Parts: sequence; C-alpha cells; structure tokens
Amino acid sequence: MEKLNTVRQDWLGNVRADVLAGFVVALALIPEAIAFSLIAGVDPMVGLYASFIIAMVISIAGGRPGYSPESFKSHSVTSASPG
Repeated sequence: MEKLNTVRQDWLGNVRADVLAGFVVALALIPEAIAFSLIAGVDPMVGLYASFIIAMVISIAGGRPGYSPESFKSHSVTSASPG
C-alpha cells in the first residue's frame, strides 16, 4: 500500500504545475517543429506529428526534468538537402 501512495504522489503531486509545463512546451514546440520540418524539406504536419508522438512517449515513459527532445532538431538539420 505504501508503494501505491508513493506512485500516486509522484504522478499526481503537482497537477497544476505539470499542466502549465505541458502548455508551455506545446507553445514552444509547435513553431519549432514546423520550422525544422521546412528546413528538412518535409511537410510541416510530419514534424508536428513526430514531435507530438515523442512528447507523448516521454510523458508516459517518464523523462527527466528539463528534458528536451533534441533528436528532432539534429535529425531535421542533418537530413536537409543543400541547395
């Protein structure tokens, strides 16, 4: 029973701050995903879907505090075709 209380406190301890953090990340991630998709030469919807899926996986799997999915940025820059 103690384990259940610990898990509940970890997941539901500060819902207001977690929801606010989610909105802030979403507001920053949307234009960034569109911009890097355009750099990579793919449809911006692909970037939006990819960033959404990454954010959902990290939220379920339990990412570290302050983690930012940098792989999307580096992948889009390296896959951009010059010229």
